[in-house]
Amino acid sequence: MTILLTLSQLEITGAEVYAIEIAEKLIDRGHTCFIMSDTLSLKTRAKYIPVNFNKRKLWNRIYQIIFLILFIKKNKVQLIHANSRASGWISYFASRICGIPLVTTVHGKLHVHLSSKIVKVFGDYIFAVCENVAKHLQEDFNVPSSKIEVLRNPVSIFQIDVPTSGKRKTIGIISSRLTGPKGDVIYQVLDNIVDKVDAEIVVLGAKSIPERFKKFFGKVKFLGQICDFYEFWKAMNQFDVIIGSGRIAIKSIMLDKPTIAIGESEGIGQVTRENIKECLESNFGDIAKERRYDWVKILSDVRQSLNHNEVERDVREIVLKEYDPVKIFNRIESVYQALIIRKRRREIPILAYHRVVRDKSEAGRHGIFVTVEQFEKHMKFLAKRGFKTITFKDLENVDRTNPNEKYVILTFDDGYEDNYTLAFPILKKYGFKAVIFLVSDLEYNIWDSNFGEPKVKLLNSEQCLEMLDYGIEFGSHGRYHRDLTKLGVYDVEDEVFNSKLTLEERLGVKVISFCYPYGKVNDLIKEIVKKAGYKYGVATDSGPVILHEDFYHIRRILIFPNTTTYRFSRKVRGDYNFKRVGM
Repeated sequence: MTILLTLSQLEITGAEVYAIEIAEKLIDRGHTCFIMSDTLSLKTRAKYIPVNFNKRKLWNRIYQIIFLILFIKKNKVQLIHANSRASGWISYFASRICGIPLVTTVHGKLHVHLSSKIVKVFGDYIFAVCENVAKHLQEDFNVPSSKIEVLRNPVSIFQIDVPTSGKRKTIGIISSRLTGPKGDVIYQVLDNIVDKVDAEIVVLGAKSIPERFKKFFGKVKFLGQICDFYEFWKAMNQFDVIIGSGRIAIKSIMLDKPTIAIGESEGIGQVTRENIKECLESNFGDIAKERRYDWVKILSDVRQSLNHNEVERDVREIVLKEYDPVKIFNRIESVYQALIIRKRRREIPILAYHRVVRDKSEAGRHGIFVTVEQFEKHMKFLAKRGFKTITFKDLENVDRTNPNEKYVILTFDDGYEDNYTLAFPILKKYGFKAVIFLVSDLEYNIWDSNFGEPKVKLLNSEQCLEMLDYGIEFGSHGRYHRDLTKLGVYDVEDEVFNSKLTLEERLGVKVISFCYPYGKVNDLIKEIVKKAGYKYGVATDSGPVILHEDFYHIRRILIFPNTTTYRFSRKVRGDYNFKRVGM
């Protein structure tokens, strides 16, 4: 994917740290990232493009929109992720004109204007860093809850080997700036604790010191900014108690430091198991409905924290879980992919074949076959149009948002012998791969032949191994092709677990996909399939259109005897299922 992250700032903010952490992780995963902002203080491998988003006069904004449109087209940007109101305004109009999705992360409380309520420039999806931000968007901007997801700041913890100083107790007050509302709060903190605690007080993070703070010179040490991630964590580790909000409070708890949560909206005080829920919901005091500061309590909490060396165990565990960067980055990447695919209305078509026969007379009453002639035409069409066949094993290494690639997954249910004798030679002719779902414990199609259908042999081990050596992938279709929704839990587990064990023993490879017989599945069956160690659960014409939204309920496109080349061309375009479900 090619992602553009936009933000507007004149000083370093938490949004910059957030954007850079996302960009670095996406680059690690092979994606291309750009960052646009007025300023950028921290190091990043993403390409930085300076844009003065804070110049907000009409002609400035028109110029910025035009600049952004040209940049998107030149660099083939697939999605914009805005991280501030000013950059979001420009990103909204540029993304709409270019036809690409816009994600917005809202980091704090926004000013409510009539224009912002009428024209909601948040885009296609919103990440709110805490519950109070989500409520703010719903109540003050009338944003539907379906477009908002609470997704906390991803915070990657550094392993700090440098010990604390061991000298006089030190309180670290950490903020990205001493101006605006943050500066007002830090000023009040200092005014209420200087000369009242037996500890050295250090202010860390601010680039410049406003005139009014000079009254604290000689009593407070001002360290300024540290723009290296590791050095910043090292500096934090020197403090015995840390005062801050948002990302600072999160990092402090991760470092096992007693933490006083004081943000732009409220002073919660020392973070404990009793108030951790409130801290999470308000981003540790940054976002609350009413401004509340009990300075007597806060001073008491600071003094008490100086006498305690650790954070309560369960508080730290909650923070590590809630702000787990792997979980959060996975979710961000997943949303990006889904939005790009939905906007383009293109998803990898997964085709469901069954039998391939020489003549219709061999097929029986069920219309789950194609003739050799049909199959040849289908494969020839794919080859001429430049399609690449992939398997489920390939899927995790494929960029489904790449507009320059045409991928298709060919699947065959049941594992009929004709998949080897008739389909396999055609697949080899065109250099194509496929996935065949085997019924592990049967030699014939007794689920059909016992009810009047022709008796047809299934693939044997020798045939499977030859196909496997070529590149055909095999999945499980259960032991006896039974409708799992009509079985008890014990029998479902027998079908799911034991078919996997049998096939892995026969084939000598891991079996990673399970195909539900008759396409019938429910949540309990999906959980059993997941528990058995499969990565994918495959249905027929049910499941979400966006593939990764449920890897245990994968929707496919059925191929029938009446699937002419023209109908086949419609089914492999990528938008077929979008049209079927009315998206």
